[in-house]
Amino acid sequence: MTAVLPIALLAGCLGLSWLATGRLIPWLGARGMVDRPNARSSHDRPVPRGGGLAPVAVTVLAWLALGPIVGAAGAFAVVALGAAALAALGWIDDRRGLAPAPRLVVQAAAVVTGLLALPTETVPWFGPVALGLAWLWHVNLTNFMDGADGLAAGHTATVALGAAFIATMSGRPDLAWYALALGGAVLGFLPWNWSPARVFLGDAGSVPFGLLAGWLLLDLALSGAIVAALILPLAFVADATTTLAWRLARGERPWRAHRDHAYQAASRNGRSHAWVATRVIALDAVLVGLAALSLAGGVAAWVALGVALVSVAGTLWYFHRAPPP
Repeated sequence: MTAVLPIALLAGCLGLSWLATGRLIPWLGARGMVDRPNARSSHDRPVPRGGGLAPVAVTVLAWLALGPIVGAAGAFAVVALGAAALAALGWIDDRRGLAPAPRLVVQAAAVVTGLLALPTETVPWFGPVALGLAWLWHVNLTNFMDGADGLAAGHTATVALGAAFIATMSGRPDLAWYALALGGAVLGFLPWNWSPARVFLGDAGSVPFGLLAGWLLLDLALSGAIVAALILPLAFVADATTTLAWRLARGERPWRAHRDHAYQAASRNGRSHAWVATRVIALDAVLVGLAALSLAGGVAAWVALGVALVSVAGTLWYFHRAPPP
């Protein structure tokens, strides 16, 4: 029975998300919610956007329902409602576009509200400011990295399921339940988003995903699995952060659309979306194993972090340098 319940939660969220996304796609198309290709796009045909509403809705409902059952209801409910607010804002942005400032304000409000829900004794000495900035960056980098079929969804699903595994090993079964719900919901969306995608996440999906997955990582870190929480999202964090640094060094505006990420370089070199997404997901799976190794502490944690950094750096370098197929 112990093994059946988590599997049932995972399968239930997956099935609901798959069904809801399938119903949502024609509705989006009928209302003109379509992403048309342009000079900076990685796709070559119109595709409905905003499909992330379905997996986000499933996750929010699951998190609210899990609270009274597995505990930690208050904080997770606050974050779930924050994700719902970001999904609504993302829907407006997908529909008619929003300036960066109001988006950032609402994102910051969701992050601050989530941090205020934490027990005071769990916040480390460096305070909530560093945690808030890191979480806010994770919200945005997930959105920045949503530029290839299956990439952001595949990464988020792997990170969520990895967080469930690490939480179980760390004595946090309550956190594992929430992570399974997010992982299942994203997996249900992934077949619709896999190359060639029939629907895109849009800001209605990628931004809330960044908030929800970021909360799982933050909770893991505050539970003592700090190195594991750093390793799990490293593929996206490294690509987004190094790309942002280079663009700022060149004097570019960070909110402007571009095609400078490592995964975009691979696409420019002729690699398919499926090729890129498959390799990022495979790298994420390796990072899950290294995160588990880090739980041993001591030298093992440093070795795991070092191998993770080398693995991610090597993959990003290969994306930039890989010759055309």
